[in-house]
Amino acid sequence: MDDLRTLIDDKSVLALRAAYSSTAMRAAMTGKLHLAYPPMHPWTEGTEATFYATDHIADRDRERCLIALLTVTGPPLSMAIHIYWGLMEGIDMPEICHVIALASCYGGVPKLAPAFAVLQRLGPLLADLAARGAEPTDVLDALAEDFR
Repeated sequence: MDDLRTLIDDKSVLALRAAYSSTAMRAAMTGKLHLAYPPMHPWTEGTEATFYATDHIADRDRERCLIALLTVTGPPLSMAIHIYWGLMEGIDMPEICHVIALASCYGGVPKLAPAFAVLQRLGPLLADLAARGAEPTDVLDALAEDFR
């Protein structure tokens, strides 16, 4: 197994960040949820207003929390989305790996292997998306397809 901290190279992360916009990412996420189940619209708007469009918690701190939580509770797609989001908000791969390891120590070591499997799938996919200049909507579509 390759060192997970190096699965996504700095050049790919920088290319993805160049095409990233936090506003576009939030719009893409809420838009996809609204299409999937329109009655969730008020919930997604409230969640965005409370946790994504405020100064209560920095975006990168929010993503650290969500990566840790999804390591022990979430489906692979949600975890992959928030790892991407965390990378875009300035968290690097070594820290993401450390957050996953810490969450697994406290949330159950058996969660570590599936979380690392998400990273192994995500690395090459994000590198490919970076090479194509993918924007947040493109990334979300590709993640949904790959982690379906």
